[in-house]
Amino acid sequence: RLQAPQRLHAWSETVLNHCCSSIRRSSCSTRHLCSTGAAVQQHHNNKNHGQKKKRVHRLIAPETRPIPAEDLMGPPNKKKKIRKQIEKRAKRAAKEEAKALARAPRIQRSAQPLNAPDHVVSSLWSGPGSVDEATKLRRKALGVVVRGAAAQCPAPLEDDVKWGDARLPQPLWRRAGAKLNDATFTAVQRQAWPAALAGLDVLAVAPTGSGKTLAYVLPAVARLRRESSVAVALAPTRELAKQVLAAVKRALRGGTETAILVAGGAGASSRPEQADALRSAHFVVATPGRLADLASSNLAPRLNDASILILDEADRMLQLGFEEQLDAVAASVPGKRQTLLFTATFPGKLRDAAARWVRSLTVTVRVNASKGAAELEASSSVPAPPPVAAADADDAAAAAPPPPT
Repeated sequence: RLQAPQRLHAWSETVLNHCCSSIRRSSCSTRHLCSTGAAVQQHHNNKNHGQKKKRVHRLIAPETRPIPAEDLMGPPNKKKKIRKQIEKRAKRAAKEEAKALARAPRIQRSAQPLNAPDHVVSSLWSGPGSVDEATKLRRKALGVVVRGAAAQCPAPLEDDVKWGDARLPQPLWRRAGAKLNDATFTAVQRQAWPAALAGLDVLAVAPTGSGKTLAYVLPAVARLRRESSVAVALAPTRELAKQVLAAVKRALRGGTETAILVAGGAGASSRPEQADALRSAHFVVATPGRLADLASSNLAPRLNDASILILDEADRMLQLGFEEQLDAVAASVPGKRQTLLFTATFPGKLRDAAARWVRSLTVTVRVNASKGAAELEASSSVPAPPPVAAADADDAAAAAPPPPT
């Protein structure tokens, strides 16, 4: 019998021979055997054993230097040629666009007036119209030229007239004067107040900053309180409409009348809110687009009760392309109304549109005119109008004042 160490040695020899024969049959290239025969460790145990290695494609960084212009456009002669081709294409595209606009169908404007031409508005002015020499001299001193229904137009207010004058509706004027520290009346206010209170339609042409807002707000508030009616004022932009609304609210203090703003730019949720507020408002300050939209949707029934239509900065509204919306609003307001139109310029396009909006009893008031002349001088304080189409700009530049009546 072999002793225990001898048996262990024989067993180790048997295991070692068996492992060696197994390793020889395998294709492994890395093998490590224990010299004592106690264990056999195989260090190369890869899952991808026997598979080919994948080829790694390395990305090459692009060239970072800027590409010179010569490589893009070629030599200088070629550059000039390319520029000329680009300019020719642009001119050709502009000509084609102009031809397409010329071929487009023109909108046929209705020649019918959008009012009642012979309607007579009740007068809130105690004095009659005046065309005597004293009135002419007073207007000449103020730089005011009056045309149209001059025989029915009252004389301008005297220099010594204050806010508390008995001929002006009180206490409306007195409260407005207290807010303004009894400021001096401007030229457009001296002539527009008597004409508007006398029930005439007023076309006032005056530069910016001449007090046109109060020239139409105070007569409109006085008339809607006397007749329990509705006044509608249109402005070209939301910002200007907010300024007009602030002046209207100051004039309505002390009464039960309400004023609202109907304008876009406040989101889609403002449209139903404005439609609800429009049902009970007494003074509506709006932009043409939003008010025409509500009127076309039958959401502005309050316009049927309006007796005063005010167009502020009418020249800008036409420049912005609101003529169709203005016609729609004028058609929604009853024809038996008073129209007050205030503008900084009076081009031919505005005259054609105003002929559809005003009545036959209309007075045209021009401020800052040369003394005794019929032409309106351009005031240095008048800012440049917003950019408009070339046709509108030429129309405004070539427009001449209407012939005297």
